[in-house]
Amino acid sequence: MWARGLSLFSAAALGLGLAGWLAAGGLAVASWLARARAARLVLWEERAVGWALAWLAAGLLSGAWASQEIWGRAWRWTPGEGWPLIAALAAAAYAQVSSGAARRVILAGGLVATLLALGAGALMPDWPRLP
Repeated sequence: MWARGLSLFSAAALGLGLAGWLAAGGLAVASWLARARAARLVLWEERAVGWALAWLAAGLLSGAWASQEIWGRAWRWTPGEGWPLIAALAAAAYAQVSSGAARRVILAGGLVATLLALGAGALMPDWPRLP
């Protein structure tokens, strides 16, 4: 029964992580529209990506643990699991890169992965029903 709660936590954590990417993208667009890289917007953009990385990691790990307990295998390489993993890897890459241009490319890639994860049903995966 605890695996069901862990599975629900995983979906919520993935949702918060993907929301972090969407917030970072909104802040990036706001700084672009302002035609200036305001230090405050950049700081909040970095915090949003950090939020995304933390929640995506928590969601992926708890989802793998719950899947192992429920179905006997932790990972199935479905789009609902793969795209959040790519979004988490993009957030980790964003945290490691210090160049502004490279960060913008990684940010764009992370946003694309986030939109694909939402489209693939990362929050409502096509998994077997929980007992």
